[in-house]
Amino acid sequence: MSIREMLRRYGAVLASLGLHALLIFLMLNWQPEVEKPQPFQETEIIQATVIEGSAVTKPVPAPTEVMDEPVIEPSEPLLPEAQPTVVKELPEPPAKTAPQMPKVDPEKIKREELKRQQEDAHKARLEQDKKQKEKTLKEEAAREKAEKAEKAEKAEKAEKAEKAEKLLKEKADAEAKKKADQEAKQKAEADARHKAELEAKLKTESDLKKRAELEAKLKADAEAKKKAEAEAKKKVEAEAKQKAELEAKKKAEQEAKAKADSEAKKKAESEAKLKADAEAKQKAEGEAKKKADAEAKAKADSEAKKKAEQEAKLKAEAEAKKKAEENARKEALQAALAQEEAQRQAQAKAAAEKAAQTWVNRYFRPKVEQAWLRPPSADVGMSCKIQVRLQADGRVSSVNASCSGGDAAFERSAEAAVRKAAPFPMPPDALVAEQLLGQVVAFRFSPE
Repeated sequence: MSIREMLRRYGAVLASLGLHALLIFLMLNWQPEVEKPQPFQETEIIQATVIEGSAVTKPVPAPTEVMDEPVIEPSEPLLPEAQPTVVKELPEPPAKTAPQMPKVDPEKIKREELKRQQEDAHKARLEQDKKQKEKTLKEEAAREKAEKAEKAEKAEKAEKAEKAEKLLKEKADAEAKKKADQEAKQKAEADARHKAELEAKLKTESDLKKRAELEAKLKADAEAKKKAEAEAKKKVEAEAKQKAELEAKKKAEQEAKAKADSEAKKKAESEAKLKADAEAKQKAEGEAKKKADAEAKAKADSEAKKKAEQEAKLKAEAEAKKKAEENARKEALQAALAQEEAQRQAQAKAAAEKAAQTWVNRYFRPKVEQAWLRPPSADVGMSCKIQVRLQADGRVSSVNASCSGGDAAFERSAEAAVRKAAPFPMPPDALVAEQLLGQVVAFRFSPE
């Protein structure tokens, strides 16, 4: 039988076997990832403090008084006349004696503190060892649980793969038998047709010997063909069996290698973890000792510093007392001089305000009365209080008239008269001019 004919007859069976073997190999090699247990992390608590804002009170403006006479509103009340100030020498207070400090033994306190720190460090190491042991036990239990789950999963996969392989083999055998039966049936039908054709041909021939030779040849060909088919089938089955055995062996070797690699990896991780834990413990003990030594040294330094600060404080208090007495004498003298200067300035300001009011009555009000145009609604005896803000050159920045009776026409005529009379002459004295420019100029307007 030719190779092409063998492939034609058994190609589907071989393709089916190869596909099923590939599916089994993929099922056995697929492993889900096992989530590793995460270490417990403590939650840091942050405390927040809410600070309430203080309320801000706005200042209430003072009401404006209506003046009966044309005056300049002073910004500050007048102070009484300055009296001569007599600076008295203050008696020196008695010197303070330093309080007596109780005597203590610093060496004894230092030894007790060092002993307490060593006990605290020992307790901290014991507590850390206890926590480390508990953590190690928990991790070993979790690792054993994960290994058991992994073994159970592998066993379940192997059982499923074995069942699937058995089903695939049975299916492949059934398909091969079915195909062989079909081919045998087709061959028998073809042989019958061929034999019928030969018999029909032999019937027309008279040579019996030739007929016998033909029958013998047909029989020999049939036996040779049958033998070749049996050998080809046997060869295909042997090759398939050998291939399956090789794949099973290869799979077993891969599983054994994967298992050995996994165990080696776990062992290496465990050894690395034990080493890291030992190093961390040693480091923690070293840091605890270093911290205890540093705290003891810091305490000794603090005591020495405290003593030096106390001595410096006593010295500074004595110097501060002496300096405070000198400052008190200087401040008393400066306060007396400042009071005299304030009284002098108040008197000068009062004089300037009085001069400014006189200037307004003499130069401002006559110009306004001269520029005023009487409205029809104005009556005899009506008056207005006029408030004006001036510029440095005597021009008007703003004007506001408030008239008796609330006559709007009279108020507008008074404001127009102020603007028409501007610019007003400014006093040559800078202090008097400053009084006119620094505030509202108010005067009574009462034309006849």
